[in-house]
Amino acid sequence: MIRNLLYVTIFISGLCSLGYQVIWQRYLAVLVGSEARSSTLVVATFLIGLAFGYYVFGIISPKIESRKSLLKFYGWIEMATGLYACLFPSIFNWIFSSQVAQTNNFLIHLILTFILIIPPTILMGATIPCMTAVLPDPKDDVNDTHSSIYGINTIGAFLGCLLAGLLIIPQMGLQLSLISLGIFNCLFAFIYIFNNLEGSIQEREKSLFVENTFSKKMLLVLAFVIGMITLATEVLWFRILGLAIGSSYIVFPIIVSIYILAIGFGSLTVKELNQKNFNKNLYLTLIFMTISFILSPYIGIIFANLRVIFKNFELAFFIYHVVVYVILLIVLAPGIFYSGRILPYIYALISKKPESFSQDVGFLYFINTLGTFFGAIFLGYVLLNYFQIELIYKTSLVILILSIFYFVYVAKKIKNQIAMILVAIIVVSYNYKRAFHDMALFRFTNPMSDVHFKNIFTTVDYFSKKQRVFFKDDPNTTVAVMENNKETKDYSVYVNGKSDGSTFGDFSTVALLGMLPVSLNHSKNQKHVIIGAGTGITAGVVATFTNVASVDLIEISSAIIEGTKKIRDVNYDYLNNPKLRLHRMDAFQFFKGNKEKYDVVISEPSNPWVNGIENLYTVYFYEQVVQNLNQGGIFVQWAHTYSVDKTIIYTIISNLGKKFKNVRAFITSVGDIAFIASNSDESLNFKDVADDEFKQLLARLGFNSCQEFDLLEVLNQEEFNYLAQSHTGLHHDVFAPTLSVAAYRSFWLENNFRVQEWLDPFVARYFSGDQPIKTTYVKRVLNTDCNDAKRTNAFCELVSKKYKTNIEILNSNTDNEQLLTAYSILRKDKFWKQDNNLLVKIMAKALRENKKDTFNEVVQEFIKDGEAIESIKVIKIALEKKMIDSSEYNKLKEIFEALKKPEINPR
Repeated sequence: MIRNLLYVTIFISGLCSLGYQVIWQRYLAVLVGSEARSSTLVVATFLIGLAFGYYVFGIISPKIESRKSLLKFYGWIEMATGLYACLFPSIFNWIFSSQVAQTNNFLIHLILTFILIIPPTILMGATIPCMTAVLPDPKDDVNDTHSSIYGINTIGAFLGCLLAGLLIIPQMGLQLSLISLGIFNCLFAFIYIFNNLEGSIQEREKSLFVENTFSKKMLLVLAFVIGMITLATEVLWFRILGLAIGSSYIVFPIIVSIYILAIGFGSLTVKELNQKNFNKNLYLTLIFMTISFILSPYIGIIFANLRVIFKNFELAFFIYHVVVYVILLIVLAPGIFYSGRILPYIYALISKKPESFSQDVGFLYFINTLGTFFGAIFLGYVLLNYFQIELIYKTSLVILILSIFYFVYVAKKIKNQIAMILVAIIVVSYNYKRAFHDMALFRFTNPMSDVHFKNIFTTVDYFSKKQRVFFKDDPNTTVAVMENNKETKDYSVYVNGKSDGSTFGDFSTVALLGMLPVSLNHSKNQKHVIIGAGTGITAGVVATFTNVASVDLIEISSAIIEGTKKIRDVNYDYLNNPKLRLHRMDAFQFFKGNKEKYDVVISEPSNPWVNGIENLYTVYFYEQVVQNLNQGGIFVQWAHTYSVDKTIIYTIISNLGKKFKNVRAFITSVGDIAFIASNSDESLNFKDVADDEFKQLLARLGFNSCQEFDLLEVLNQEEFNYLAQSHTGLHHDVFAPTLSVAAYRSFWLENNFRVQEWLDPFVARYFSGDQPIKTTYVKRVLNTDCNDAKRTNAFCELVSKKYKTNIEILNSNTDNEQLLTAYSILRKDKFWKQDNNLLVKIMAKALRENKKDTFNEVVQEFIKDGEAIESIKVIKIALEKKMIDSSEYNKLKEIFEALKKPEINPR
């Protein structure tokens, strides 16, 4: 019973350890940044600590002969680990708020990461050597027991990874998640501390190693290689899956949990530890890993077919990801399963003595973990600066083949040697197709006849009209630049398969993001900072203005920078503008350690569901921006209304409202908006800019003057304040990250938030009371010819097309139902004055024609305008004509009587 209980605690130890790692990685991303370099730094530090833990406790454990004493010693180690987890938030907050953390220096980040992570990870390294020493009875084979310990601990780690990444952190935040796991860790440590085991760890009856013909050094080399290849392919599969389903928070726990699960079950199912089975597992590892490699380019189209099957309803979100998980298990698990058996086999094959077998297991895992460190750093990060994913994947498999070939050669089986050479030829010569990595299919929910449900191995050019201009992997991203239309010079930049902007369709947005703040901030020699390069147009536009002295561009992806060089003829060749300074780093880190002041900060990152982006929508980040703004400085926050629901939008509004007191929102394109924020006491008013380049852009967008930008306003300051106070959205901040989870779900379900739904119509009319009516623009709208207007003509796309038809309907005064709709739209957007006579006329006709729905709609219009006198007369007629009964009449009358009271307030 005690033995089984200890196996349960080993499972829990693995659960807590991986839970800690996931949470610590999220913490340290806040400290050192979320780009690949910083993430790799955290993983590498974790692995180094674990490796030294294996080594140190492998030496210590044999020196404590009593099983009871060693288990008690291990219990205090687990207790110390749990207590450190509980104290970690306080330690981290102290370091994070200190002056030394307010820097972007890599060496300082490295030192701080070591201080925070090395102590607990060294302690975690005690599990395998200590428990391998404690658990086996004299009658047991230590090799079999070790396999069980390793497997059970790894299965626990699998569950810890899934729970922490998908459930605990989103629901509890970082601090509470870590403290809860720490308390849990401390509780089960008492089982070790108060144990009652008997005997000595050096009492052995069975042989401690399996007879074999292999060199111990080569076995240790193989342990290093297996660790290296496992981590390298794991990192590569993060990227491959991100290109297949979107680079969201869900990718990391899916891939890590599959690897851990397969390794754990591989170790648990090891039987007959002998040289023959060892060789067999080596062959199967290589065969199935090669199959995974061959299938990896087609994962995107497989999941794309699933995507169009499941569409976008709530239950399908869960089912789709379960099916994705199962398919990945089929593709990945066999190779990882057999590789998970290699370490137990190596441990069985190496010679060891009773007094040193736990030291041997510690050293073995030390070597293996150094391999994982090398795989994560070198193959998973460094090489991505120079080579593509497919070449690194091939290199990893070739290294594995070469290391296994030694054991095939020692076995002296010519057939197996020939088979190994054939596998190597297949891997090296394999045509690794990246057709589905340019513009990933995960955004399509409707099947395309030439793409979906076809032979997945058939080359499909599903965007034949587009031409690839640039394609490159870097440590952070996979970037493709595609030519959509040669005549209009329309290019799109795709980042990890998702479009991050086009030079034609998105031109009004990327141009207005730079033009709006310049026409609001009238100071000279302005200093701007822009977050995210995208197509490069925003930076290019801003850098051309004469009143802008400098532009700091923050972009973490070297591939994006390199790709935009290919379209310099449309992005104003921004990289060669002397005003521009490029910062290749995480924007969150830039502002945390920056001391400069700016007149304008423009944030146009990727969508909030994309991994690593959510920190740029936190209260903490907005506070850092405020500290980096000059007095009267302006902050521009880009956001989109497609693939989001109101919760996401209200979260951004709420967080902005906590740090800025003067915010307006403008539509910049269909589906795009820009929040213009400032802490100036003066209202933000547009003024014309005396700049030739600015005037040319203004004309291209279809505007006659900067004052016409007011027509793009969708929220004025008072309306924004109302929403910020009454619609809080999610509680989202750096230590309570919730936005990426909700945003990914909303993206997958294809929710679309309509700007018209921001404010209840009654509330909107209330706030329009003191706002100037835009009737002066009616003639401008009617006289604008938009028949041949290009999409970049923002005035036509966003203003004229929206209002022209409705204005013409009201002027024609023909159809009452159309009149009511047109009147309602124009009144809400302040394009028409209140017209009670028109409403009475429509209501009277509805009474004559017995159209109760139209009648009720007119009543609502009266309510929105707070008008009572005329409406009460009409509802009396409705009562007489029996269109409404007495109870409905009394209810409507009560509403209209209430509207007479001046204290009515929608808040």
